[in-house]
Amino acid sequence: MLDWKTIDSVLLDMDGTLIDQRFDNYFFLELVPMLIAQREKRSIKEVYTEKSKLYQQYTGTLDFYCLDFWTDKLQLDIRALKRQCVHLIKVRAGVENFLQRLCDLKKHLVLVTNAHPDSMNLKLQHTNLRLYFNRYISVHEIGLPKENKDFWHKLQAIEPFTPEKTLFIDDNLPMLDAAKEYKIKHLFAIKKPDSAAPEKDTGNYYGLTDFAEITPHD
Repeated sequence: MLDWKTIDSVLLDMDGTLIDQRFDNYFFLELVPMLIAQREKRSIKEVYTEKSKLYQQYTGTLDFYCLDFWTDKLQLDIRALKRQCVHLIKVRAGVENFLQRLCDLKKHLVLVTNAHPDSMNLKLQHTNLRLYFNRYISVHEIGLPKENKDFWHKLQAIEPFTPEKTLFIDDNLPMLDAAKEYKIKHLFAIKKPDSAAPEKDTGNYYGLTDFAEITPHD
């Protein structure tokens, strides 16, 4: 499927791509509504509906991924609550073998995540992912989310790569669309970002179910 000899750089998303999105979905769609419902003596269903609409208002913005923003909006200690849920942080099947093979082949590996730096570091601390990457970048360093086409120009300025020799994998289609516009040649989506949710439609992008599908072999 891939001619690895033609690929120098591999840019990888974190949540929903390398790490099961169950952690974040549970946190914002189950735990947060439950805690607010308890605090305000309301039904969980009512709070869930209200907060889901609130999340949608900020989708695609940097605020959507900002822990300080949600701490203020939800009036909850988001950092402390995330630390209480670290047992749910799981690396997806086949990921570490895939990353190790790319390290063996001397590919340049960069983690590029929309997650807030504190979220990124929490997940790196509770997995082995830190071992494999040449660099890890939170978009908060750049000031734009990956779905913004200008993000890719700014990424290029701090972490140069050749688009036609680059592979990018993400579970978010608008991010893949922005990367495609920037002429990144090799693009893959993730079919099942959340292990507890149904598969997603990956549109015009090949959807990976397991990283073994594209892991280089001897």
